[in-house]
Amino acid sequence: MIVTRKIELLIAEDDKDKRRDIWNYLRSLEMDTFRAANLIVCYQYFNDTFKDCLKQVIRMKTNMVPQTR
Repeated sequence: MIVTRKIELLIAEDDKDKRRDIWNYLRSLEMDTFRAANLIVCYQYFNDTFKDCLKQVIRMKTNMVPQTR
């Protein structure tokens, strides 16, 4: 289950330029967070896939070794 929350931000600033700068800064933080989350998921997927492939290769190699008694 995914739970999300909406947060409303109100900027208490009368100067339009300052308000625009604050919103631009908040948007850049949002984009940085979004990119960081994507990178984390991408690297985690790579690590999981690589680990599974490595296990398969090791399993194949151990099955190819002749059994000695």
